[in-house]
Amino acid sequence: MKVGKNSSINGKEVVVEREFYRQGLIFKDEEAYRCRPDDVCYVPELSDATYTAKDFLELCNGQQEFADELFDEVAWQHPASLLEDLMVNSEWVK
Repeated sequence: MKVGKNSSINGKEVVVEREFYRQGLIFKDEEAYRCRPDDVCYVPELSDATYTAKDFLELCNGQQEFADELFDEVAWQHPASLLEDLMVNSEWVK
């Protein structure tokens, strides 16, 4: 699944267009997440922050299963915000 369009300039990936997904306008690239851990795979709505698979893994303390679930669930917000919501609502525990 890929939401939005991207291109590269001088070998650096640049997000050029977001698309609507679930609740907002985002960029999300599952292939980049699964196969290219250093490439941008997610950009939340209303932000220029970019996230790679390595960023998701770091947010989840190196736990790949949780990083995968976080990537799959993030729909418009920053991954750290969703992670906090999951913990506050006792869906995840530290």
